[in-house]
Amino acid sequence: MPLRLPFVVPVLPVEPIVKAILAGWDLFWQGLLSGDLQWLWWIWNGTPMWTLSDRSLTSYIKLQEVASTIVNDPTLSDHALAERARAHLQILERPEFAKWNHLQWLADIGREMKVEPRELEELVSAATARRFFDAMMQTADEFNLRNGRRHACAETQDPLNISRGLLVVLELHTLLFMVWWHAMWYPCPPGGPADILRRDNYTCFMTGTVDERATWARRVSAKTVGQLYIVPIFTHQITDPCTDLQQERSRLGPEPEDALTELDDIGGASQYYKTLNFFRTFGEIPHDGAQVSEVGTPQNCLLLERKARLAFRHMTWTLVATTIPNTYKIRSYTSPDGACSYGTSHIHEYVTFTEPTGSHGAGDVKSQGPGTLPDPNLLRAHAIFANVIHLSGMGFMCDTDRWLRS
Repeated sequence: MPLRLPFVVPVLPVEPIVKAILAGWDLFWQGLLSGDLQWLWWIWNGTPMWTLSDRSLTSYIKLQEVASTIVNDPTLSDHALAERARAHLQILERPEFAKWNHLQWLADIGREMKVEPRELEELVSAATARRFFDAMMQTADEFNLRNGRRHACAETQDPLNISRGLLVVLELHTLLFMVWWHAMWYPCPPGGPADILRRDNYTCFMTGTVDERATWARRVSAKTVGQLYIVPIFTHQITDPCTDLQQERSRLGPEPEDALTELDDIGGASQYYKTLNFFRTFGEIPHDGAQVSEVGTPQNCLLLERKARLAFRHMTWTLVATTIPNTYKIRSYTSPDGACSYGTSHIHEYVTFTEPTGSHGAGDVKSQGPGTLPDPNLLRAHAIFANVIHLSGMGFMCDTDRWLRS
């Protein structure tokens, strides 16, 4: 008689399986909607692909490594790098990719400013990816940033040889309008008082207004007296996360990408890294520069009256370094018809910052640690961002007059 074995149907735990499927589906759509097409790439090619999604620090670092190799290649001239980058950007000018050729939230800002629809359409259509890139190239030339220029070209010219089509469009859009834009914008969005007041002699260098907290003799001799404001150059704290990266690597093991992936969501460290790296490569700022551990430190602050403060926050004027230490040229971005002129008038063409005298005289400067002078690296970062905004055609969103009227 043949042996009969009972037929057993394995019963698998349904709830964990359903949760896993839903979690995977959710991740798929999150990646797809954010422009992260790794999943589709895996399906068609069987291997993971790098992506510059705003949460991918690992891929950004990979891009930097490859771009640095291109920058240091002596066989590639500056002209050749720029031509290759511009040729690569041409794909964004194709009609089917028009929506990726602009900052997609630019129109929303214009509507908030009550810009007329026809004018808004013209303004937004003029602010293209190519114009943004050219603005960075012109800024690099004006500020003598040759290596920064090469680095921007190297990142733009498809260093990792992505296939053509929508994928390369998404990556270029992300590089220009998410990675680079956010790197510049992050520390400067619209948003030791005693040391700063004394350093600037209780006076706004833009308008000559004397602060109401100055001495009686100083106020009596002033043409205009009013309330002055302590205005930070960087409105966000930003420090180098390299120490955090090293700690994460030691905690998670020898694989550096594990640590970087873990760090992506740790308190803004990813954005700190991208911002500092942008200003180190494109802005040629020293490795220890452009860092702010405390927003209110004198090195990160200017003393300004109300209108000048708003205009500085809106990037309609900035300070450009000269060959003389701590002396800057005041550059405003008013148009010939007077637009964007709010808060940009200034009584002098140049301003020179000096350490305060008196109770902290010249002989006491060493005891003040880093001193109270504005950090030239922070001012350079502000100047780079202001210049790129206006050269790229996006300056209309910085028009303080429009904002006040709306």
